[in-house]
Amino acid sequence: PLESPQIKIGYSALTSDPSAVWVAQDSGFFKKNGFTSVELNLISGGTRAAQALANGEIQVGAFSATSVIEANAAGGDLMMIASFDNALTYDFVVQPGINKAEDLKGKRLGVSGTSGSSVTATRYILREFFKLDADKDVTLVTIGSEEDRLTALQAKQIDGAVLDPVGAIRAKKAGLVILAGLGDKGIAYQGNGVVVSRRF
Repeated sequence: PLESPQIKIGYSALTSDPSAVWVAQDSGFFKKNGFTSVELNLISGGTRAAQALANGEIQVGAFSATSVIEANAAGGDLMMIASFDNALTYDFVVQPGINKAEDLKGKRLGVSGTSGSSVTATRYILREFFKLDADKDVTLVTIGSEEDRLTALQAKQIDGAVLDPVGAIRAKKAGLVILAGLGDKGIAYQGNGVVVSRRF
């Protein structure tokens, strides 16, 4: 066993995606495998989590592959060593009164950051479902985590955002509208997983 190892793990969202990390902590898996101190930290959004990992603030991350790719394109040394999911499952949630492509034009859509699953899913939904260009037809606004996006939707600070299915149910109960869903589409996508730096 390792001698008094300590490790900091950062996850990018309060969704079901990083639940494997919580289960490992709660079930004592880390302790059984020699990690005497494991600290779990919410770091809002994949872009920020990748930066924290690259800067050495955490040793392990639980966030999206797109954030790994973007970090490495900027000179990072991150690598994903395990996967939590392999398909896009987001729902596209909007304010009441938005029903079609024309209604979305000029609207503000919340995303977690410049990279990550929420941006990828938003761009995909706009292009494939509504034939819209995310760079021309709407304004993408960096809001942060899923919880932050839901709060911004409820406060009418944004017009739409992608949320995981659990978040979408909460949004619907709050009077928001699920305009499109990816959960049953089987869209292959390397989503969230366990990320480390190569030097670590």
